[in-house]
Amino acid sequence: MRAVAVSVVVALATLVACGAGTYGRPDAYLTAGSTEVEADRGTSCWSLAPGRRECLDASRPRAGPAGTALRIRRGESVGLRFDRSDDPETLGAALDPAPVGGGDAIGVSVEPSNPTSFVVDVPRGTYYLGMGTDWPQGDMAFSLRVEVV
Repeated sequence: MRAVAVSVVVALATLVACGAGTYGRPDAYLTAGSTEVEADRGTSCWSLAPGRRECLDASRPRAGPAGTALRIRRGESVGLRFDRSDDPETLGAALDPAPVGGGDAIGVSVEPSNPTSFVVDVPRGTYYLGMGTDWPQGDMAFSLRVEVV
């Protein structure tokens, strides 16, 4: 009976760890003005539990040209937060006029902290914001279509 109880506790702890906290993949949220939008998760390699690592590939923002976009005024500060309490080890960002790396990406200076913010000062138009993060559990990319007005 005691072995069954220990097994149940271990199974519950594993389920909780894989879904949130230390091992859960982060979500990213961007805010411009009073609007908050969740970024699409991209390619990642993540430790879901000790000894269990999973890599997933993604090729483009799921929102696509007709999907959800964050409207940003040129020169506006954009807030970025992750749904976890720690900071990413590294955080890189770029705005690209093409959905999948057209080679004209414009680097965005952003501090690797949580929460953080950055200024979007590019010509008006549609861009795809790509962000790469590194965490103790692995790496995670995010993307979001933005309309600079």
